[in-house]
Amino acid sequence: GGVAFLSNYDESATLDVHFGARSQPYHLPNHTVVIVDRASGAVVWNSTNVWAHAQSLPAAPQPGGVSFSASWSVFVETPGYGARTRTANAPLEMLAVTSDDSDYLWYSAHVFGQSASPHVSAPGDNGALTYVYVNGQARLEMEATDELAVAADGPGGQVGVQLDILACAMGMPNVDVGPHSMKGLQEPVTVDGVDVSSKGKSAWTHSWMLRGEAQQIYTPGGAASVEWTALTPDVEANATIAWFKGSFDMPTAAPSATQTSYALDLSTMNKGVAYVNGFNIGRYWLQPGKCSGTCPPPVKSGHCYMHWKGCSRPTQTLYHVPQEVLQPTGNLVLLFEETANSVQRRDLSGVLLRALHEHPPFD
Repeated sequence: GGVAFLSNYDESATLDVHFGARSQPYHLPNHTVVIVDRASGAVVWNSTNVWAHAQSLPAAPQPGGVSFSASWSVFVETPGYGARTRTANAPLEMLAVTSDDSDYLWYSAHVFGQSASPHVSAPGDNGALTYVYVNGQARLEMEATDELAVAADGPGGQVGVQLDILACAMGMPNVDVGPHSMKGLQEPVTVDGVDVSSKGKSAWTHSWMLRGEAQQIYTPGGAASVEWTALTPDVEANATIAWFKGSFDMPTAAPSATQTSYALDLSTMNKGVAYVNGFNIGRYWLQPGKCSGTCPPPVKSGHCYMHWKGCSRPTQTLYHVPQEVLQPTGNLVLLFEETANSVQRRDLSGVLLRALHEHPPFD
């Protein structure tokens, strides 16, 4: 009993393979895998036949309907605010503070710089992104220059500034000997090159559960608990730590469709979390992909097992919405955007709810 796997991974040449007591060779075109019954010598499965069948399938899916929100409103979080707080004489590890109740944690302190526009470095650890705010003004991902004038109330003419750093947990990288479980600010925080995060240097307040999280404004009931403002072009393009609220009707399905699924198209957004009728459909990040080299690893003896596709495009733009979550009209869609312009200029008019009948082609 049992089976044998025969393969030809050559880029172009065909291969005749002799196996077992069979007198005739097995003919394997390039890039072929064949499964053979060891007892009878019969071919159980041939990848060449699968590929031929796949090529005969229709390339384009049936078109499904789309819907969009006629209007959007916005609620902007306050830098440094969290419904729960804890103080310490140095920044604490993120998960130990939040108990994983939130992916976001504010680190706040009053510190001194050498000028009204200090250089701040606050790197995250193990995949935790950080967003730095100085006197309430965003320095996206520790970049840009803050030119806001502040009062010089520090010793020796130093300038006192309010520093708020939002750490965002990015999952658990699994590298080296095992998974890492440390998040938040693990490297020294410096202001104009001076360490302000060592024990005793500054008093640090840790705040978590953003107002939108604590009041569950992504639910129909919670959305009424805050004051929403009409969207303006400037806010749409530049607002950070902001919640955007829209309403979508369910898109129409193609008449001939035998099955339908639904997805939010977020290809015009940046980075954050999406909710539909209070249901968290997950994180999104429209970071463009990067390709380097002739082909992705692994490469063995010059052979490419996989090939690049979609370079400079995000890994994902469509985010599945369970049909049970949707209603015929008035579906509440909340998008929490951590940042602005980190990937592209935000365009909420491009956010669509799509009906899909087959997996959409990538190209």
